[in-house]
Order: sequence, then structure tokens, then C-alpha cells
Amino acid sequence: MMRSHYCGQLNESLDGQEVTLCGWVHRRRDHGGVIFLDVRDREGLAQVVFDPDRAETFAKADRVRSEFVVKITGKVRLRPEGARNPNMASGSIEVLGYELEVLNQAETPPFPLDEYSDVGEETRLRYRFIDLRRPEMAAKLKLRARITSSIRRYLDDNGFLDVETPILGRPTPEGARDYLVPSRTYPGHFFALPQSPQLFKQLLMVAGFDRYYQIAKCFRDEDLRADRQPEFTQIDIETSFLDESDIIGITEKMVRQLFKEVLDVEFDEFPHMPFEEAMRRYGSDKPDLRIPLELVDVADQLKEVEFKVFSGPANDPKGRVAALRVPGAASMPRSQIDDYTKFVGIYGAKGLAYITAFVEQRAYRDAGIPPEQQKTMNGFDLPIGVQELRAYKARPLDGVWATPPFLHNGSVPNLFQLLSPAAERSPQFYVGTFEFDPKFVGFRTEKFPGGFLLDTRLSGNRNSGHEFRDGCRQNGVIGRALSPEERWALVEYLKVLGNPEFERRLVPAQTPPWTPGPKCPAPEQRTAQR
Repeated sequence: MMRSHYCGQLNESLDGQEVTLCGWVHRRRDHGGVIFLDVRDREGLAQVVFDPDRAETFAKADRVRSEFVVKITGKVRLRPEGARNPNMASGSIEVLGYELEVLNQAETPPFPLDEYSDVGEETRLRYRFIDLRRPEMAAKLKLRARITSSIRRYLDDNGFLDVETPILGRPTPEGARDYLVPSRTYPGHFFALPQSPQLFKQLLMVAGFDRYYQIAKCFRDEDLRADRQPEFTQIDIETSFLDESDIIGITEKMVRQLFKEVLDVEFDEFPHMPFEEAMRRYGSDKPDLRIPLELVDVADQLKEVEFKVFSGPANDPKGRVAALRVPGAASMPRSQIDDYTKFVGIYGAKGLAYITAFVEQRAYRDAGIPPEQQKTMNGFDLPIGVQELRAYKARPLDGVWATPPFLHNGSVPNLFQLLSPAAERSPQFYVGTFEFDPKFVGFRTEKFPGGFLLDTRLSGNRNSGHEFRDGCRQNGVIGRALSPEERWALVEYLKVLGNPEFERRLVPAQTPPWTPGPKCPAPEQRTAQR
């Protein structure tokens, strides 16, 4: 045999043994007169070392380049401490090569073959034979092979017969269009590729083969979707003399064994949900239970309301009014809600209404903020969830640096216009970084135009969309009444509204009086300049 071992199968137990490897040169390195070749095959990589003591072999190794196909014979040895590679299956050993044969040379590949290379799909398909060499692709094909082997073992052990059914047949009325193959012997007539083995497996049942399976190729001429392709493979099963519960039990056990053998993941008994319940709770016959969005019937609560949009369907025996709680959707722009309104109409809904709810106490509780500390949080109580509340807890300030997407629901295209009344109360706009930006729940270091500083000590404690006007105390919105010293203590350099020449300079909060820097005039000087 040309090879004695696969590269990825070498380990410490082979220390001192002679091995012969065949594969592709994944990379070549020359370190101080010693040449290292990482040789790749379907099982992984192995490092081969060539030293100058064997001059002829060393000269061959010096001419080798990436993707050369080589055959190497050498002796396995342990790598020195500190030189082991935990990211390789054979990372604890290396092969000291003393024979090298180049089986095939190669040109420079059109794209790198490392696992994380970002290559366009068109290029990958044009050079598919190279794309399949990538470790990522090899792992997928090996996983698929393990899956089919596990399925075959299980079904064989449970009395199923693997029967191949014909590919060329007559057209049959099914759910999609057929792919047709012209007949040479009968001009003008066509064979049809099977959309499924349905007719053939029914013949098997009538003939007495009560348990059949096949890893079957199917062909359907239909538009591409995420779960539909013109050519696909399916696990095709047919049984006789079994009821529904028997078939469900066989399938569940097959899936549990499959995940255990292939991924070493164990499942408990599968929960069962009737079709009617799935449609009522999730609006789908195949809901993703990882997503905790569930339809809740609220018709009983809306039968007596004056708003006919709700009370009408609530009192209609054939109607339904359901609510869907979407955490974090309070900041969703109106345009997106309008898109959802059109979307639900496709599936028969008459309309979509929405309500923004503020669950303040729960958010405080989830953030671990006691009631006595809530009073010291300066009233800045936007419904922004747990992480942002933790941000304020991490650094309590009288001023909050915020950005437009964080403060408004997006229904006003230009937040600057909304916040720029012609008066001495005009808001001051800043560009810069704040130590803890609530929108991003973390540190920012780059410019972010359109942010501004808010005083959270006034009576307002919530941004209620269109109530966010000019900061008047009586409007019950967030005020902006920081003194000039306080503003300059938070942001070293500022420009009045409307000036696009913003500069990013941030200093920690200081206690007035504040000493201006060389580039920043004092507040009273800035007022005189304006």
C-alpha cells in the first residue's frame, strides 16, 4: 500500500515507528535551515520535518510548494515540550522525513484553503475540487457520512429493508413540476425524475415488504427556498401494520440514537403537541420552541370595549383576538411595524395593533437594584432593559450620554429638528465618547455624531415618543439644565447646535470650578464668542 497511516490518525502511541503518508502540502515553513511541511489528507494534518543531514531529500523539500501532492516516509517522534499544537489531532508528534516523492505539482490555488478563508460562492463552485479540500468542507462530508451510517444501522436493526427504487419513471401528479428526460428509443416521449419514491414504496407494501427505507434522491422543479432545492436527499420510510404511535416512536428513537452516536448528545423523551395547539399558540405547525413568542387569546378581555376593531372579532364565534408579547420591541420604528401589518395580512389577519408597555419595577428587580437605590438613579428611566440599567448602576451620573436611536422610536426622521426649538433653552449637541454609552452597553472610542447630553435631575423620567419636545419641565420629559460648569466638566469641547464641526474630546467628570484647557475656552468666553 502507498500509505500506512492517515495524517490525522498519528498520535503518541506511534512514537518511534516508521510511517508512510500521502497527501497535499497545506503549508511550508523554513526555520533556520530546517524545513517543515504540514501535510493534509481527509483525516487532518501532520507536521513533517526535513533537516539538512539528508541532502537529497532536503533539496526536494525545498522545492515543494502549497498543494503539491506528496508521498513521505519517516519516523514518528514526540514534539519537544512547548512545541506541541493542541489545535491539531496530531499536534503532540511530528514525523522526521527521510524519503520524499512528489506525486504531482500544483499551481498557486485561486484562494487560501485555511478553514476561515472568506471566498465568494461563485469562485468556490468554479474550483469545487479545490474547495472540497478545505478542512471545513471535509468535516461536513464526513459528518454526513456518519449520519447516513447511523440511520442505516438503526433501521437495519429494526427490521427495515433498504430497497433502491427506479430513478427514471413516468410522470405522476404531485406537488411540483417534474424534471423530464427525453427518451432515445421513443422520440417525443419523456421519462420523469421522481419527486419521491411514493408509488414504488406503495408497491412494496402491497407486495408484503412491510418495513422499507431508502436514503432517496428526489427531484422537484420548483423555486429555490431556504428548505427547498431542485435536487435533495430524504430519509424515505414506509411501513405496514403499524399505527401512528408506533411510527412516531420508531422515528423518535432513530433521532435520539443519531444525535448520541454522531454528536454525543442525549435527548429526553420528545414533547408532543397536537396540531390545533401548535396553530393556536404559535401560528405554525412547526414552531421553533427556542423562541418564547406565544400568541395569547385576549378576546374575553375585549368583548365590552368600545373600540369595534377589537370588540367585533372578540364577539364573533369565528373571530379571534390574540396578543404577542415581544420583549425589547419598544424601540421598533414605525416603518417596521407597518411592514409587519402587511405581513400578517398575508395570513388572514384583519389588522395589527400595538401597545408599548413599561415594566419598570421588574427591570429594576432583574438588574439587582434595591428600591432605596432606585431613588438615586436620577430618574432616567427609559424602558431599555436590564443591561442599560446596570450601566447606570455601574456609573451613576447626573448627565447621560445618549444617541438618537436610543432615545426615539424612529418616527421622526431628523431628531435634530425635533430637539432644536428657537430659544435659550435650545439643547446643546455634542459629539464624542461617553464612558458608558447606554445604547451599546459598553465603551465607545470613535466619533458618534448626533449624540447629546441630558440632565436627568429634573421632573421628567421617561422618553414617551412624541412627548419629547423642548425639555420644558411641565411637559414631564427629560430636562437639559446642567450648568455650564457641569457640562464642561463632562465634555471638554463642545459646539452649539447646528455647527457640523464637532470635535471628540472627553475628560472625566470634575467638580467646579473648572479650568479650561488650551483648546477650549471657558464657558463665559464661549458665550461671548457666540
